[in-house]
Amino acid sequence: MTGITDPDGAPKKVSYQWYVSYDEGATWQAISGATATSYAIPYSSSTSSTTALYKVVASYPEGSGKNAVTDSATSAIFSVNDVNQTGSVAISGTAATGQALTATVTDADGVPANGIVYSWQVLTNGTWVTVQSSSSNQYTLAYADGGKQVRVLASYTDSQGHVETGITSAPTALVTIVNQPGFVAINGVQAEGQVLTAVISDPDGAPTGGATYQWQVLSGGKWQNVAGATSQTYALPYDASGKQFRVLVTYVDGHGNSESLASIATNAITDVDRVGAVTMTSSTGQFLAGAVLTAQLSDADGLPKVTKITYRWQVSVDGVSWTTVQSSTSSQYTINSSDTGKEVRVVASYTDLQGHSEIVTADPVIVAPPAINHPPVVQNVLLLATED
Repeated sequence: MTGITDPDGAPKKVSYQWYVSYDEGATWQAISGATATSYAIPYSSSTSSTTALYKVVASYPEGSGKNAVTDSATSAIFSVNDVNQTGSVAISGTAATGQALTATVTDADGVPANGIVYSWQVLTNGTWVTVQSSSSNQYTLAYADGGKQVRVLASYTDSQGHVETGITSAPTALVTIVNQPGFVAINGVQAEGQVLTAVISDPDGAPTGGATYQWQVLSGGKWQNVAGATSQTYALPYDASGKQFRVLVTYVDGHGNSESLASIATNAITDVDRVGAVTMTSSTGQFLAGAVLTAQLSDADGLPKVTKITYRWQVSVDGVSWTTVQSSTSSQYTINSSDTGKEVRVVASYTDLQGHSEIVTADPVIVAPPAINHPPVVQNVLLLATED
């Protein structure tokens, strides 16, 4: 308000009150605290669908003494149209492949809690190409973004109802290409006799060939190379029980980065028993009384000294109930005549060289009766004599 004029003279002491109307002047509301000669109209005073009206009332005393009265003057009513305060969007984060960028919208008219669409763009051959458009304010830089610039466009309706379209951030610096390390895992059953396989995964692209492998075993607290174990797979030997293994790999990933990786160690390898077997042979090639049977014992986990093996020779009349007729460290048994018509077998007990307690049984044989020799029989022969 520039000033007050009064035919009776300019007043010396004036008080002011500013008013606002949102219903085209039908009603007026005193604005709290607005009692100065000037009033700064806030951006919230109007929306795109409503125009605010303002006026100011100046009050002052007129006359003096007992004749003093309070007079007032009202300014002309003026309207305030809506003014949009354009928002902005900025990018934070490290401009490097594999890193996430974050867009932050700022708007003096109020940022909505939701409904913002972010369009992430990459400058490719001089053209901004949209690579992601969604409600997410984050974008993870891909390897393909390396060496390029990135920007984001935000579209939304602010809290004052203004539609903001394509608010554009400043572009990032050129995106730095960063190697994303690979990982090697060991697949397979971790037990003796099983095959382990090294599997490479790499966000920059696993090799399709050309990788080198070295399997190692933990021995005395140190990793030692396993001689000859340089393929993608490794067959666990039967003396690996309780040991741990890992694999070293070197390769070039899909982006040309050289990688040297070590897998996580396996658990302690599970012991697996390779059960032995026993068979019987006869000194005569037949299972008859008087023949000497010999037990033939084999075990892939290794046999102890002969003095550590117990052989129980058994006979049975029905193949169900068995009677031990000889128990010793001898692997031989001579068939008795009393064994004729019965079944004979041998049961071997021992501890193999891998520490497994073994009880193995041979397939039984039937002792045949001796062959019967019949004397020759002379048939009646008729002899005829003739004269010359």
